[in-house]
Parts: sequence; structure tokens; C-alpha cells
Amino acid sequence: MNELQEMIRSAQNAMIHIMNLNKDDDVLIVTDIITKSVGDAFYDAAIEYGCSAQLYVLDEKNRPLSEIPIDLNDLVKGKTILINVFKGLKDETPFRLKWVNRNLATKLIRIGHGPGITKSMMIEGPMNIDYEEMILNSNKLIKNFKNAKIVH
Repeated sequence: MNELQEMIRSAQNAMIHIMNLNKDDDVLIVTDIITKSVGDAFYDAAIEYGCSAQLYVLDEKNRPLSEIPIDLNDLVKGKTILINVFKGLKDETPFRLKWVNRNLATKLIRIGHGPGITKSMMIEGPMNIDYEEMILNSNKLIKNFKNAKIVH
């Protein structure tokens, strides 16, 4: 499996197990030139799964952003999943807060927010997880501690 295929698999698993992805979803991926390979992986994962998807690349010449770009505001209408995968500039924190809070307020969209995500995180890091195995291990751990009074 090449790097792109590995990233697509990680993106699709994350969307399925964390975002409850289904084929009726309409997904918007917001990325930038630095993390475009990650954005492309999420886009390809959504399309491969059977969803409709759109990729939006933030314009570097307007960064750091303090406001939500008007065209981005229009693109999110009707979407059921929003994936933010762009470099995490500290000066963009006000923009990110406005963007996430605006979309959370609608209660119509599921949001995956990953500023600062990297290709490495998708291939060998925290995004490359076997979620089913994680659930089994978590349930075992919970069972083992069920009657515990103290844990050191």
C-alpha cells in the first residue's frame, strides 16, 4: 500500500468510526497548500465511500485569516460533515473559533477539526488506528477495572 492509499484508509476509518460517515453524507474538506495531501486523502476517502464531497483550499495570500472567507461560508451550506485539515497558525485561532462555532451552532453538521495535522500523523501516527481493536481493548480494560477501588 502506498502512502496515499494509507492516508485514504486512515481518513476513511476516522470518518466512519468517529464521524459516523454514511453514503448520504455531503462532505466539505477545508485544507491549505501545506496539508493538501491530507485534504486530498479525506476527499478521496469520502468519494470512494460513495459520498459527495468538495475540497476547499484556503488562499495563502490572505493568511493568517481572522474572518471566515465569504466563499467558504457559502460552500458549507447543506453539508453534513466538515473536515478541517490545515496548518495550525496561532494567529488564526480567532478565525478557527468563529468557523467551528458557527458550524456547531447549526446542529446540522458533524465536524472533524485537525489544525496542524500532518501526513505522518495519517500514515504512522494517531490517525492510523484500528478502531475496532481499540474498542475491544477499551472494553476489556473497563471490565478489568469494574470492581476496582483504587488504581495506581
